[in-house]
Amino acid sequence: MNTRWIWSIVVLTAIALLGLIGMQSYWIRQAVRIRQEEFGELVHNSLVSISSQLENEEARNHIMRELGFPSDSSEKLFRATTDSGEKFPQRKRQRKLMPVTYYDYYAEQFSAEINITPETGEAALSEGASANDKVTGTRIQSRSSHSLIRRKSVIVQNIVNEMMRTEQDIRRRINVPLLAATLREEFTAHGIPLAFCFAVRNDRNQLILASENYDSTLRAERFAVRLFPNDVVGKPYFLEVYFPEQPAYLRHATGLVSISAMAVSLLIIFLFGLTLYVIFRQKKLSEIKTDFINNMTHELKTPISTISLASQMLSDPSIPPEAKNISHIAGIIQNESKRLSYQVEKVLQMSVFDRGKIPLKLKTVNMHELIESIISNFRIQVKKREGTIGWSFQATHYKVNGDELHLTNVIVNLLENALKYCDKTPEILVSTENQKRFIKISVRDNGIGISKENLRKVFEKFYRVPTGNVHNVKGFGLGLSYVKKIVEEHGGEVGVESEPGKGSVFHIMLPFAEDS
Repeated sequence: MNTRWIWSIVVLTAIALLGLIGMQSYWIRQAVRIRQEEFGELVHNSLVSISSQLENEEARNHIMRELGFPSDSSEKLFRATTDSGEKFPQRKRQRKLMPVTYYDYYAEQFSAEINITPETGEAALSEGASANDKVTGTRIQSRSSHSLIRRKSVIVQNIVNEMMRTEQDIRRRINVPLLAATLREEFTAHGIPLAFCFAVRNDRNQLILASENYDSTLRAERFAVRLFPNDVVGKPYFLEVYFPEQPAYLRHATGLVSISAMAVSLLIIFLFGLTLYVIFRQKKLSEIKTDFINNMTHELKTPISTISLASQMLSDPSIPPEAKNISHIAGIIQNESKRLSYQVEKVLQMSVFDRGKIPLKLKTVNMHELIESIISNFRIQVKKREGTIGWSFQATHYKVNGDELHLTNVIVNLLENALKYCDKTPEILVSTENQKRFIKISVRDNGIGISKENLRKVFEKFYRVPTGNVHNVKGFGLGLSYVKKIVEEHGGEVGVESEPGKGSVFHIMLPFAEDS
């Protein structure tokens, strides 16, 4: 796929992702705002209900006092019924003797004692009245009703006068402990199981009454409602409530939705980033493989052509044997065969990264003999640059259980790097020693060295250290990653020490065989 197309898809996907995250953030804020509004409405409704109950209770107390009942007959604030469910506590009906002047249209006026029940208006002549003094029930009932109407008018007038007083002490009108209990019941009934604090303030915001734990300095959302809103005269008072745990309660109420949305957004971002990483890595791998195949094809053509020409010379009957210089031609064939073998090993290294676990052909390998053999074959290349290469074997346990072919490629890769990345006369030393149950193989060189920022990346696939002034260094960034993979497959470790301009030391740790 074209790089431009890839970046276009990346940009569009990023825009879509940002839009999705923006919409999620908006809806989360909306959900929080709606939850706050719902909470505020529940609190307001509770406070309005309590204010109404308070006003009704005060009117009820006025009526009860005017009728002659005790003002404390109600055991609970804002509750208009008793435990028996009756609207007012009922007292035993009593008949009272009331003097009544009765006028009969057909008789002269007389006075009599009449038994009257005030609550019902029932009336009867007192005992001892003469027969001539008897009156009809209708007339007595009529007179009794007129009496009750007059009494009710007086009661209403007295209640209105009581409630219209210019100044009433708010402290006497409100019982703080009972108000706290009623607030708790009302909030619980409205689904608000939170601790609260309350206070009563006047129109100048002065504190009149407050609960024990009320803190006027605490920064919190406060809800208020007017008390006794139907008072005609007098100063207005306000009931103020706040909830110390309100922010935590709202966060908890909307927290699950918010956390879930954030988790999904983070997961989408992570997957998007991972997808980009895989896409560009695969694109780079594809480009590397393409370059590798092109270069490998070119590299294979040359030795194949050379071997083909040499074999033609040996098989050409027109050339006399003494003129064929068989030893020279054999040397050419041998060198080109080694070159082909080297290219085949590169293909093998490339195929390693397309597999999961590498199948190893394990056997006992003498690492000292293996290193000596590799150095002997490698010495020709070092001498061409007038360099030196040697070894120092200090390990007493030097046999390992491993794949000889892959271990050979590991040592060759390290020696090739030591030679390639050297801008002076090369000096290479291979040493061994034992550490615990491992044989430690070190390859030291006097090359250009590696900076600290690059040391952590040298074993990554396709990574190549910048070579500075060293030119024509061919490679694909596979050598050291191949070394690391093979050593780890053998249960070992790799490491490197280096400073720019002072060379590098690569270490290989391999567990030695039990019988070594």
